[in-house]
Amino acid sequence: GVAARAAAGETVSVIGGVQADFVPEGLLAGPTAVSSQREGIALALDDVRGRAAAAGIRVGTGFGVIPYFTAAVTRTGLETLATLPGVISIEENALDRADLLQSVPLVNAPAAWSAGATGAGWAVAIADTGVDKTHPFLGGRVAAEACFSNAGGTGTGTSVCPGGATVSIASGS
Repeated sequence: GVAARAAAGETVSVIGGVQADFVPEGLLAGPTAVSSQREGIALALDDVRGRAAAAGIRVGTGFGVIPYFTAAVTRTGLETLATLPGVISIEENALDRADLLQSVPLVNAPAAWSAGATGAGWAVAIADTGVDKTHPFLGGRVAAEACFSNAGGTGTGTSVCPGGATVSIASGS
């Protein structure tokens, strides 16, 4: 889909993956290993993003803790990005449907529940694609709200925050 849209003349927001050693940080053996991995990712991102920018590609955010970055590409930019050494994947930067069947086991929720964890007495941050604060499950316990949208990955898309802002901490965010 990215290639077809770029070939049709669109500038497409993409996420590029770079070659770097990566293990989810929760599986690493402590702060030193986390720091070392982040340094390796930063070096790989800086290298690829620098070469992409020098080739005329509009480069966006490098994520730092994972080996991915955003860019906005035309047909020529996409072709160039695909041939850069160190680039291992290119996908469209688009909203996707949340899937609780995958996310609940992924965060080990069943193990936490069976160990008796309930969240009682703690403030819990929910990083999500959206929350219905009036849902009975939350029982009026929402303490704060925020929305952070970098507008399509490169600052040029449409923000999903209220009023089109890129950052909002207002009620309803």
